Amino acid sequence: MAVPPQPHDAWIRHNPQSDGNNNIEPGSTNTAPRYRSLKDLSRGQAARSVLGASATDEAVLDDDESLGTGSDAPQRPTLPTPSSSRQNRNQRRIWIGVAAAASLVVLGALVWGGLQLYKVINPDFGRNYITGGQTTVGGVEFTVTDLECGRDSAPDMAGAPDEGQFCVVWLEAHNTSDSQRYVSLDLITAYLDNARQVTPDVNAMLTLFGALEADASAEYVVVYDIASNARLEELTILLGTEFGTIDVSD
Repeated sequence: MAVPPQPHDAWIRHNPQSDGNNNIEPGSTNTAPRYRSLKDLSRGQAARSVLGASATDEAVLDDDESLGTGSDAPQRPTLPTPSSSRQNRNQRRIWIGVAAAASLVVLGALVWGGLQLYKVINPDFGRNYITGGQTTVGGVEFTVTDLECGRDSAPDMAGAPDEGQFCVVWLEAHNTSDSQRYVSLDLITAYLDNARQVTPDVNAMLTLFGALEADASAEYVVVYDIASNARLEELTILLGTEFGTIDVSD
């Protein structure tokens, strides 16, 4: 019975230099294909996979180096986040508010300094008022003949003002009625430019009350003690149940 040829015999025929144990003798130049087991094939494929992955990693590294990822690489600009933009806007608003407040302070200082300088140049500043204003109350015609503020003394009086300055008003009263009228000077009220209302300083006045016969005239002096930076705006004269006003400032 013939024995079929075995793969081992075929391998020996293709590799005559072998020693019969699948080993090629040293010095042999036979280049015939060698049969490999499945284990060898799987091992070689795994090795190629590893080599391929290494090559891919090296290619990626090469690409990163070409783009420049080191300290010498160009830096990309950092885009502002919404929170940083909001913070910048708030900071700008704060600085704008501070600058506006500082501008108002500087402007106020300039105005105040200019006013003080003008007072030095013009000593009569704040002392000139409108004169000639008239009003008729209860048949008596009152006319402002003179008005002077910024005084540190009142006529025929040695005392100084408590608030800062004296304002002295000279009034001429003419009784146009046919009967006697009584004038009370402490009822002549003054309104200031700061919306305050002041009454006459009776301690600085020589006359507080006067009687006027029909068609008679008299001059009265009314004194007000007011703050240094205040100005008279208007006089209100009360006589009996009637009153009238006289503007004394522009």
